[in-house]
Amino acid sequence: MVRSSPVLCAVAVLLALTTGTAQVPAGRYLVTAASPAGAGGGLWTVEPLTGASQPVADPGALLQQATALGPTIDPARWLAAVDTPAGTEIVDVDLTGGQVAGAVLLAPPLAEPVLWVGHLPGSGPLALTPTSLLTFRGGQPTVLARSPSVGNRFVAAARADQQLALLLGDANATLAGIQVFDPTIGAAAVRTIAVPGATRIAWAPSLAGYFVGDRLGGIHFVDGQRYLASPIAQTPNAQPILAIARNDDQQDFLVSSGLVLLTFTGTGFVRPLALPGNQRVTAAEYQPYAPTTRRYGAPCAAAALLPRIGAVGSPHPGSRDFALVLTGAAANGTAWLLLGIAPLALPLDVAGLTGCIALVDPLDALGARTSQLGSARQQLPIPAEPGLVGGTLFLQWLALTPGANRAGALTSDALAVTF
Repeated sequence: MVRSSPVLCAVAVLLALTTGTAQVPAGRYLVTAASPAGAGGGLWTVEPLTGASQPVADPGALLQQATALGPTIDPARWLAAVDTPAGTEIVDVDLTGGQVAGAVLLAPPLAEPVLWVGHLPGSGPLALTPTSLLTFRGGQPTVLARSPSVGNRFVAAARADQQLALLLGDANATLAGIQVFDPTIGAAAVRTIAVPGATRIAWAPSLAGYFVGDRLGGIHFVDGQRYLASPIAQTPNAQPILAIARNDDQQDFLVSSGLVLLTFTGTGFVRPLALPGNQRVTAAEYQPYAPTTRRYGAPCAAAALLPRIGAVGSPHPGSRDFALVLTGAAANGTAWLLLGIAPLALPLDVAGLTGCIALVDPLDALGARTSQLGSARQQLPIPAEPGLVGGTLFLQWLALTPGANRAGALTSDALAVTF
């Protein structure tokens, strides 16, 4: 029987994910860590207000030696630079579900250390080394800009709206400059700034300028029009600034200096934060809250039929437009959307569904009719429950298909929806 009230059914399953009534978090920092001796400490999350930190699950230890990280246009995928014996690898990392679900190597290892990774609109993945700004096409690095002179080298980078600010310094740490790279016109001339020993840079959009850290723990503001530098604050330990990351929601910054982690308001330091695993933070980026969907598993087929699952809309708490879709099923038939809070990998041959696999441990099911094209759509309104954030719902279609096998049904691939 096809249900006439899927909303109540969906709410019952979704509420099983609820773990509390805390407010929906605005976001968190993703940081790479290293021991005082320099050994890699992997990827961690740091909460901006409380400083609570957690290691990101990384079953394959893919990011244990990560030294830089940056977002892509997909909230679930991040770029990372990873030190290996063969050189520095640039990898595209799948962080669906808050863990390292996989990584794709973008090019052969680079001989130089990588100082920054990220992207600009239309540029693809980017990486900065002391001598070059690189992008990656066809599995090979392509140079977009080179450090402008032998005496200067790239030190760090920060995205500034649609452009990239490249921080330069000399080998003696006596000179510093900023070069703006625009993907449509290339690199501009270097503008000298009075910040000897500059180490890190961050864009401050509300001030139309940059915060630049130095090797003695100082923070300087650089006017984005005149490139005049003014000292703003000093860390208590006078150690090199290792990372500056802007909190897009709170409009403050996370600053790492040696074995000290601080919140920087733009005028001074507040809220010292605990170090993740008592390790120094070597790179940091703010990760805004964003729900994700991840496809997993495979459908089973019969003749020309291959049921596939898909999703439309955003699965955030309170969303009314999120829906699951089915394609490739039998025309004018019945399909069931299975919902659960745990994945499964159970072969169904013994039940008569030869070659099919149950990918969801179902708590409930919603019925739908397929069209003449073998497609279906099931709305799944999400309750406005803040406690859903961070939970994952698993979904799979079971499409009735007479004659496909002894059971007369086929299963689709599955989706993991993380709120």
